[in-house]
Amino acid sequence: MLYLVLIAYMKIDEMNAVIDVSNATLSIANDTVCVPLIQRFSPTNILRTMQSVTVGPLHEVHLPVRISPNYKLCTSLIEPLNTRRKLPILAAKAFVDPSSHVTVYQIVNLSEKPFVIPARMAVATITPAELISEPENLSKNKTASADSAIAEPSFDAKLKVLNEKGFKLKDTDYTPTQFTQLVDLVYEYRTVL
Repeated sequence: MLYLVLIAYMKIDEMNAVIDVSNATLSIANDTVCVPLIQRFSPTNILRTMQSVTVGPLHEVHLPVRISPNYKLCTSLIEPLNTRRKLPILAAKAFVDPSSHVTVYQIVNLSEKPFVIPARMAVATITPAELISEPENLSKNKTASADSAIAEPSFDAKLKVLNEKGFKLKDTDYTPTQFTQLVDLVYEYRTVL
């Protein structure tokens, strides 16, 4: 399995590809081609329309959507469902605290023609939102000092940790740059592997 990851990593490097997880995109050949990464969701996290609705051109509607009965109701974040199909509608991102398995969702038709949203169409995802309060020491002192930052281990320290975990990495099999990238990658995912 690790061998396949290494081959994929080398191919990505060879094509000058960049996986931008924060923006959910994959760019190839120095941003010549940029495609979105589509995240898969459990059916429990999919919001579906309850009825068919026709949205007029350049209009906005609030429509009822059904939350799966298996979804545990809690403070949640609703986000548009990205699909491969290009639709003329734009869905809002919302922060909700539903009390039932039906909530209201906002959609805009950006086209010059009416758009029919069929019943039971998957339009959004819902995921639990964890509210994190700001620690007291951070709220009192907003500036972080360089002393408080945790330094990343050196290359040799990473290699030693990986060798202790049983990884047998040889620098003779790779170029110096590839070997450094390999050690960084395997070290980053050392708890998963």
